[in-house]
Amino acid sequence: MIWWGVLNQTKSTMADFFFFTDVDLLNSQTADQAYGPIQVTDFQFESGKEKYRLTSLHSASSNPLAYAVCKGIILVQQSIDDQNLVNIILKPEDQSELNNPRIKYFIYKGILKNSLTDGVNVIDGNNTLTKHILASNPTTSQKVLGIDLIGTNFTDNDFIDNAFYTSKDGYDLWNVGGGWSLGTFDKDKIGIEIIFDTLGFEPTFDTARKLVTIFSVDIQDSPSDADLFESRMLKETVLHFMDPCALYTNRFEQKTKYRNSNDETDDNNIHSFSKVSGDELYSTLINGSDKHIFYNRNRIYIDIRNDLNYSFNLLENLDNNLMALVSSDRIEPTVEINYYNSGWPILIFENPQVSENELYVNISFPVKIDVSYFIALLTGNRFISLIEKVKGEKNSFLELTNDIDSSYSTNYISVKIPVVDQSIAVGQFIKMKIFIHTLNNEVNDLGVLNPNLTTSLDYVFQPTKLRIPFENDDPIKIKIYHEYRYINLLNDLKIDYLSDVGIAKDNFNTVLFWNLSKRKSKKRFKKDSPFLSITNSTNKDFQYFTKYIESISNPDHLLQDKILVSNDEIKLVKQKRRKVNFTRNKINLNTDFFAVILSNADFQSIISLATQNFDSKFPPYLTVSQISKELDNQEKKYIRYSLALSGFVRNQVDGIEIQQFEIGIDIFNYYTNDLK
Repeated sequence: MIWWGVLNQTKSTMADFFFFTDVDLLNSQTADQAYGPIQVTDFQFESGKEKYRLTSLHSASSNPLAYAVCKGIILVQQSIDDQNLVNIILKPEDQSELNNPRIKYFIYKGILKNSLTDGVNVIDGNNTLTKHILASNPTTSQKVLGIDLIGTNFTDNDFIDNAFYTSKDGYDLWNVGGGWSLGTFDKDKIGIEIIFDTLGFEPTFDTARKLVTIFSVDIQDSPSDADLFESRMLKETVLHFMDPCALYTNRFEQKTKYRNSNDETDDNNIHSFSKVSGDELYSTLINGSDKHIFYNRNRIYIDIRNDLNYSFNLLENLDNNLMALVSSDRIEPTVEINYYNSGWPILIFENPQVSENELYVNISFPVKIDVSYFIALLTGNRFISLIEKVKGEKNSFLELTNDIDSSYSTNYISVKIPVVDQSIAVGQFIKMKIFIHTLNNEVNDLGVLNPNLTTSLDYVFQPTKLRIPFENDDPIKIKIYHEYRYINLLNDLKIDYLSDVGIAKDNFNTVLFWNLSKRKSKKRFKKDSPFLSITNSTNKDFQYFTKYIESISNPDHLLQDKILVSNDEIKLVKQKRRKVNFTRNKINLNTDFFAVILSNADFQSIISLATQNFDSKFPPYLTVSQISKELDNQEKKYIRYSLALSGFVRNQVDGIEIQQFEIGIDIFNYYTNDLK
């Protein structure tokens, strides 16, 4: 169902969050089991390739149970590496609050098949899942587990989403509660994998059916500039995954539930759990007194992205080096560090030394003197200076300052790292973005690959990546991606913010929209008027924008007008208080919501042009090639925006450059709502 309301005012409840298996049975994790870059000493190292292990592997003294990290829906898949094992995909309904990005899937690898099914029906495997299934029907086909979903729509190269959103023949996949036991791990083949819910990456069944997921890139002998760029772009794939160790260490200050194998379980296979946080969380779930459950227990990941959500210098418009220092003091960093020194697009600090009971990651950034930048901290706990507090600055944002004498920012961001026993750094996953603060059509020294942002619409939407996962006949479909794109409306509305992006579809229109996620502007710039937002769901009862407009169409809310362009009558609808337009094939502008509404035929034309003119490795962006203020056939003023596709292509000298292709589609707006 579609809900209309104020998304940012919706308070989420604190959901219980669980450790994934019996803690007491796990052995110490070794280097060649740990998540992350595969080193020369690793048994899976291969000459001529760079490899990254995306599965955290473990072993145990005996077969432990697997527990649902949170409430969700499960899908079981046969392992392609061992016929006696299956993998379980958990699609979470709850998210770990505060300090972790949104997660799309948890994948449990190495589950004993005979703890779930005999190959035909679900059996009592002494776990909560099978107990719950058999309580409703003593003879239940294994198809409710999803294990029979194979074939045309579920090949190794198909999206996992297909299984969750495609209609099933007479059954639904099973809903599980947080802490339910889902099956039993093979003690020698335990694996846990975490995939973020991000735009531009759709995990396939190949990942879900392997016992171990290794991502690799070939090392070329004489690569061209284009080959190097493509290789760097491919490596960005690992940024869609998370180290399970960091998932739990990021919850250092929050309660996490866990259990040991001999803790109480009732007759219905409902388990008892204990809660831990802080030092106790670290000593119980990460590094026990007699073993280290995670090899990466003291590893700090720094994930820095640019405006387009790639690693911060993928476009080579800054410098690979940062000034960075991990220190017990909040001091100016003086050590120059290559962000890509691990060979991958993420900065890793291993086992930093702690001299006092505090630890900080301090980073200043490469900048250009004539460009304004700011940092948005998305995951982590930033130290706020007294001056910033006096100015009323927000914790998530830091305006970078620079001067002509330095190629680095003269200020720096400082992120606090938890410490235990006054001497041990607790591993963390820290994510931030560096944004160009202003539209940069007048800045010329940003490099050949830097996008030319001349309007707020430029480089927000990637049409080929905005995908509706619902493969069904529902007339209304909506998908939101939590991407934190920067929306700069300072010139027009005195506001700016980070937004989610999404796509919606009905029988007539395809709608590309953004919706406020994290406000940046100070309170004095904040609009008091309500705004529109949408949840991620479907509706079978009414058409998307048409019915919404009808539901609020009264003189107190809407201004409606028509313009006649050539022989086309175009309806413009503007919401008075929200300064938003709702029109077909038009721009919708609001302080906190914006949409481009295209006919389905026009959207398919855009997809076809993108496929014809751009390599799938470099998905293009929607941009505005021209803005014109015009008069219609009746002398009414309106604004026309000519749309284009812009993105990376190989040029004739085997390098990479940005090219723009006109797509022959215009969108229209009220004359007074010029988009800057």
